[in-house]
Amino acid sequence: MTAKIDIINNEPKKILVGEQIVYHTDLNKISKPYGFENISFGCAVSLPELNGIKSYNKVINKHLNEINKDNWRKEYQSKVDSIKKIKIRLGEIKLCD
Repeated sequence: MTAKIDIINNEPKKILVGEQIVYHTDLNKISKPYGFENISFGCAVSLPELNGIKSYNKVINKHLNEINKDNWRKEYQSKVDSIKKIKIRLGEIKLCD
């Protein structure tokens, strides 16, 4: 229900769970043209919370697939990967050996 209200209010969000390599504020710069913003939930998530997040994101994903062109996910992920590569080059992200 919350996802549908956010869609009606033109405020869809993707809820991110776990440690994020790229901050949601950086992701929002590239997600805005696709019609959503990212919200970081954190690492400690209960099963009921996780189920709610999955349900919410499922409704939002369906909406985003309807309003964006077919390959929007691939384009978006490519832009996210570019941000990660830049952060690695700048030393902001360290990869495991």
